[in-house]
Amino acid sequence: MIILITTLYYSLAILGLFFWRYLRKFIASDFYNDKTLNRKRIFTIIYFYFILVLSAVILGLIPQVVILQRTFLVISGGLILIIFGFLIPDLESPPKYRKRKKFK
Repeated sequence: MIILITTLYYSLAILGLFFWRYLRKFIASDFYNDKTLNRKRIFTIIYFYFILVLSAVILGLIPQVVILQRTFLVISGGLILIIFGFLIPDLESPPKYRKRKKFK
């Protein structure tokens, strides 16, 4: 059962990174002008908070897991918790503009 839970957890975390990468290319005015894009952003923020709660639950279940799996779950769960914690503010307040690259 723990293998199924961890596989689903890592799959959801990787899927969340794809969502973040998709929304990263837009600026704030894109979200104001396009309602469906704004809904996608809101869904992704809710999804990220769901992953954070799931990380906390998995880290809370660690005393019930075999010792060899414990260290792997602590390291990976803590790492996902930290990464998603840093990515949420990026989604909540998108940049106002992007700097253009200068071509030589």
